[in-house]
Amino acid sequence: MSLEEEEKELKKVEELAEEIKKMKSRLETREKHHFYVQRKLEKELEKYFSELFSEIKKYAPIICEKIEKISGVKVNDEKAFMIIKEYFDSSIHVIIHEIAHSVLNEILGEKDPEKRLALSEILARFLERVVSSELMKEKPSRLITVESLEKQFEELQGYSVFRKTNFTVNDYKKLFEMFTAYLAEGKLKENMGKIEKEILSVLKL
Repeated sequence: MSLEEEEKELKKVEELAEEIKKMKSRLETREKHHFYVQRKLEKELEKYFSELFSEIKKYAPIICEKIEKISGVKVNDEKAFMIIKEYFDSSIHVIIHEIAHSVLNEILGEKDPEKRLALSEILARFLERVVSSELMKEKPSRLITVESLEKQFEELQGYSVFRKTNFTVNDYKKLFEMFTAYLAEGKLKENMGKIEKEILSVLKL
């Protein structure tokens, strides 16, 4: 990889870093709302992202060079940049989904592993959709993804627990309506028992 190519790639990685810095900046906005991060998390993110961007800028060109040397195939800088960009573009979506799973793990009452898995995967997507929709209205960004219920249902088919049921996309949509109705009544934690019961009843697990 020539010096000119390396400089070109570094410039693109810097542009990506700048885009994610904007995302971090939004996290740093202090607002009195229960969905937003707290001060301790802001500080941790600031430190983490600073180190992360520095490492990416340093290693991305080296990685390309090593892969070229080992494979004998020149790495396309545009493709390399798009791969990195695609990875980080999905970061907010992944963060919402995984934090949702973390919270659900604390409040789910079901003990059976298979039933618990089904509940967790459905409810994490419901919670993800609600949070993403609110963020898109309050803080619009191209990095926020609000998946359709059809898309979420398709994702669930990757789990064997759903493939062995007669669970349909219409069932999924009705359960989401039920979920949002319970949210309108109060906190998710307060209604979790009822929600679990209704979902398992539809799944017939």
